[in-house]
Amino acid sequence: MCSPGNGSLAETAQRVVDEARAVLVGSERGGVHLETLFHYCAVDIDPQHLVVWILLSGKPDDQLPEWVKVDQGLSEESQSCQIDYQWLTELRGEIVRRFAAANWPMPERIDAVYADSSHRVKTHGGWFYFRG
Repeated sequence: MCSPGNGSLAETAQRVVDEARAVLVGSERGGVHLETLFHYCAVDIDPQHLVVWILLSGKPDDQLPEWVKVDQGLSEESQSCQIDYQWLTELRGEIVRRFAAANWPMPERIDAVYADSSHRVKTHGGWFYFRG
């Protein structure tokens, strides 16, 4: 959820993520399922503060990413990821494309897309997990 202040950007972020969720939830690769995605942001300060989370299920927590930043290219995180990292980058690409289609300011600079285990998030406090 976005901070209030810039209603149009906050509303756009909410709409884009809602639409992406409707299409992407249930996607699966190698037994891993996209369970949900959500965002939070302080776009009233700067649109670059947008953060999108991809929450996964289908495998034990120790086989799912933990606070993994999904980048376009190879990174240390991509090499240590036990699931198909290419799939995560495809999901990230779809999210960024949707923001671009909604005329998000500089969508190519959206770099805060993360993946984690849905179960891990639930068992570690839900929303409070992300405050750590």
